[in-house]
Amino acid sequence: MLRDPERLRAILTNPDRPVQLVIAGKAHPADDGGKALIQQVVRFTEDPELRDRMIFLPDYDISMARHIYAGCDVWLNNPRRPLEACGTSGMKAALNGALNCSILDGWWDEGFTPDAGYKIADNGIYPNDTPDDARENFESDALYTLIEQELVPDFYQRTNGVPTRWTSRMKSCIAKLAPEFSTNRMVAEY
Repeated sequence: MLRDPERLRAILTNPDRPVQLVIAGKAHPADDGGKALIQQVVRFTEDPELRDRMIFLPDYDISMARHIYAGCDVWLNNPRRPLEACGTSGMKAALNGALNCSILDGWWDEGFTPDAGYKIADNGIYPNDTPDDARENFESDALYTLIEQELVPDFYQRTNGVPTRWTSRMKSCIAKLAPEFSTNRMVAEY
C-alpha cells in the first residue's frame, strides 16, 4: 500500500473524489517486519496534508473490530499470498455489507465474486525464488489501479445522491456471502 507514496497521496487527496483510510493492526511481538511496517504507516499518517485522509488505530482487537466492521465501506486486505491466515475479519465485514478488496487468498479465494467485492490482481503463483520487489511492485500497482479505476468510480457514481453501483454490490455481498460464510456452514461441514 505504501510502495508508491506519491500515488497513494494523490488518491487520498483527490479534491473531487477523496479517499479516507482507517488502518488498524498489531504486529506479533516477534514480527520485526510487521512492527517496521506499522512504523512506516504511522509516519506516513503524520503528514499534515493526510491527517484527515488516513489514520492508524493501534492495538487492534475484537472490541475495536466490531466498530470497524459496522462502519467501513471497504475491507482492504493485502497480505502476501499464501500468508493469509483465513480472513474471518473480511467475512464479518461482508456480513455488514462492507465490500472486500483483497488478493485471492484465505476465504476471499473462495468467496470472491465480481458483483460482491474486488480482487487485487496478482501475477499468478509465485515460486519461492521470485524476488519480493517484482511481486510487491506488481501487486502495489494493481492495488492503486483498482482503487483509481474501479473502487473510487463505483463509490462516487451517484444517481439522485445514491451510489447505485456501490449499493448494488453491497446487496450482492450480503445476499451471496452471508449464507456461504457463516457458523452454520462451519458446523455443518466440520
